[in-house]
Amino acid sequence: MSGGAGGFTYAWTGPNGFTSASQDLTAIFYGTYVLTVTDANGCSLTDSVYVDALLIALANAGNDTVLCSSGNSSILTGIGTSPAIYSWTDTLGNVLSNTTTLNLASGAGNGTYIFTVNNAGCIDSDTVTVTINALPTADAGPDQEILLGQSVTIGGNPTAVGSSTVTWTPASFLDNANSFNPLATPDSTTFFIVNVIDVNGCVNTDTMQVSVFPTIIFPNGFSPNGDGPNDTWILDFIEFFPDCEVSVFNRWGQPVFYSKGYDIPWDGTYDGKPVTVGTYYYVILLNHPLFPDAFTGPLTILR
Repeated sequence: MSGGAGGFTYAWTGPNGFTSASQDLTAIFYGTYVLTVTDANGCSLTDSVYVDALLIALANAGNDTVLCSSGNSSILTGIGTSPAIYSWTDTLGNVLSNTTTLNLASGAGNGTYIFTVNNAGCIDSDTVTVTINALPTADAGPDQEILLGQSVTIGGNPTAVGSSTVTWTPASFLDNANSFNPLATPDSTTFFIVNVIDVNGCVNTDTMQVSVFPTIIFPNGFSPNGDGPNDTWILDFIEFFPDCEVSVFNRWGQPVFYSKGYDIPWDGTYDGKPVTVGTYYYVILLNHPLFPDAFTGPLTILR
């Protein structure tokens, strides 16, 4: 306390820890204020007064938030007195929004954001701290190719890091769906998805494909006689190998058919005319890493 007019001293207390030794108060908040007046002899009296508010400004920026960097924007929503003027700013005073919502763009980093409510000059602010965690590593590894009945190890190097948990789907073709690098034995071409969750609860995914190629057996004859069935040389599964080369030779080694790719099956003709009945010989290059060697064999034409 300090000396005042007429040898009196004044001590004010009020809301939110307010204190003052002034005789008169200005620019104060609403609430109850207690005044103690003490004279030079140490005698004192205490009285109180309630100051009402014609206008109120209240701001609530919400709870501190932890987000995962999903690549999408995140939205902060403030709650404030209405009607009022609203603003979101950063700690440098840059105005980021003039509404109750703040759109944190993709890739926004950690930071503290301030929500301010201005009700005709009555101003209140609140802050919220946003922590954005990076997504965990998720690498399903490169696509793979196998023959039907074979197995292959899938996943990255590494598929995930740290104490992340891993789940693969579909699990039915895997020896362990929670392994970083499971053994896959699909019976047909299959997409595998790895789902990775880190210690922060952030989730990331990646996909890979295991292409399954069937056992190749080519028919050793056909009958191009115009009756419908077997009029052309149908090569099963040849559509899996668009870069294949198919050659047919007569018994003297002369070529009677060649095709790069096999979109149109051979109809048993050469130079527009039917070849004679008999045995021919085929050489088929699939031009694929799983089948580096040529397929060869006899081909009988019947009519």
